[in-house]
Order: sequence, then C-alpha cells, then structure tokens
Amino acid sequence: MDLRQLRAFCEICAEGGFSAAAAKLHLTQSALSHQIRLLEEELGQELVVRAKPKVYPTAAGRILLESSHVILSEVAHVRANFGMASEPGPRPLVRVAATNVGLCYLYGSLCEGFLRDRLDIDLTIFATESIEDALQRVSRRFADIAFTTLPMEIPNIDLVELGTVENIFIVGPAHPLAGRGAVEPKDLLASPFVRFLPGSGMRFVSDKYFAEVGRYPPILTETNDAELVKRLISMGTAAALIPVFAVASEIRSRRLHALNMRHGPLLQRFGFAVRSGTGSVALERFKASCLKRTRKWPKTISLESVRSSRWPQP
Repeated sequence: MDLRQLRAFCEICAEGGFSAAAAKLHLTQSALSHQIRLLEEELGQELVVRAKPKVYPTAAGRILLESSHVILSEVAHVRANFGMASEPGPRPLVRVAATNVGLCYLYGSLCEGFLRDRLDIDLTIFATESIEDALQRVSRRFADIAFTTLPMEIPNIDLVELGTVENIFIVGPAHPLAGRGAVEPKDLLASPFVRFLPGSGMRFVSDKYFAEVGRYPPILTETNDAELVKRLISMGTAAALIPVFAVASEIRSRRLHALNMRHGPLLQRFGFAVRSGTGSVALERFKASCLKRTRKWPKTISLESVRSSRWPQP
C-alpha cells in the first residue's frame, strides 16, 4: 500500500468513476485499475462497486476512504510545514461534523458560504445524532472540525466560540400556557414534554434546567428530529425546549408560541472544536470563514432578534 494508491482510490470515489479519475490524475484507465486491484488484493477486500452510472465504495471501501483522507491530510500538513509543494491528487478537503439540528438551522449556512467562496476546497459533511458523536469524529481523526455547544472540556481538543443562542420553551397556540404573561418553572411540570435524546445539546440544557426544578414533566416522546418536535408541539398540548434559531419562521408566523419565562432567558454558547496542534491550510481557511461570517450575526441569536427579523441573516 502506498500514497499513490490511496490518492487514486480517493479520486475514484470523488469522481464516481475510473475514467474521470484517470484523466484528473493523468493516468491511463488501465493503470488506475491496476493500482486499485493491487490495493484490493493486499487488503483482501473489494473496495469499490463497479456500477453504472457511478462507481461507489463498498462498506470496506468507506472505512478505507475515511482513513485515506486522514493520512493524506496529515501528509499534506507535513509538506506544508516544511515548505514543500503539495503533491498532485485530490483537492484539499475539510471534514465537518455537526448535529442534524445544527446543520439544518445554523451551521449549514456557514458551510454553504464557504463552498460558494472557495471552489478550490472540498467539504465532506457528517450529520450526527448528537454532539458527542461529532466530537468523537474529531478525536478519532475521522473529522477535522466539529460544531458544538460550549463549554466543553476534552483532552487535546481546542475550542473556539462563535456566538450565543437563546433556548426557548415552545407550545402550540391552543396550549393552556400560550396566553400566560410570565411562566414559572413549576408551571411546566403539568404539561407533557417532548425532549431531545441523550448526548444532544438540548438534552443537556433541559436535564440541567429540570434538575434545578426537582423533577421532569411527563415525557411524551424523545427525538432529535426538530421538525417532528415542532409538529408535535403545534398539534397538541405538549411543550419542548429548543434553540430559537430552529423555530424562527414558526415564531414570526405565530404557528408556535414562545413562553415568557419569569427567570429570564436560557443562553447557550456555541462554537467549533479542532484537534490541538493540527490543521491544514484548508482547515485554517474554513475556520477563518466561519469567524468572519458569524461576526455579521447578532451577538446573541435571541427571541428578540428572531421577532425583529434580524435572524436569519440574508
């Protein structure tokens, strides 16, 4: 196994075929096929499904693909540190991990903006069920950067803050608490509650909140699907705790009602995590892009900023 074979394998997966990959690597198709056959023989596994219209990796191939990205990224980092030109091969890659909720309503716009501005760098985006999953990917070198809530304490991981978000309790228009002025924590205990799954940022916040109250309300269901949460709240008498950016349109259209909690807003910092002492040029550009774009956001993505249409940003 050598770096040329790994680059060839990555290019085939990226291009979806041997012909396009061979042209990009300036190889004949037979030479490229020979490299992949040698790699498959050495590993004792079939790595790609030679299908039409696109070639795609097998289960073993997906494992190798993740490892290959790590290896090639580290090699590129070493070459850059010693002032060596990058070798021909696949374009620079940044591997991003974040929860489904975070990507759909907050971080997806950062990724989209970066891809629009940096056509020379690829992004691979891993949508995870929990923040823990995203951070594990960075710790195990399967991702370069993970978006996360803060604070966190993780060995050998650096954290950078991007902003603050308000988490709000939501109910449907017909809920008994919807017409109340100020709501006490104890008022929530009589209402069924839809909560997020363990490991999510929202589950951490709701666990901490109700631990201080002394007990949880009756649990209607648990899910990390924000759209399902909103649907359940709008059609019934349950409540939920959710980041305000995930319900911006529903709050403005009054399809959902944000409770005015007497104790004040529940604020949560957010940012990204990277491994200490590592980073390619592509990763540094992605980090700089995120910091630049979030400076245009409200200092706190709050219920007020949502109601005044200062979020989402155009």
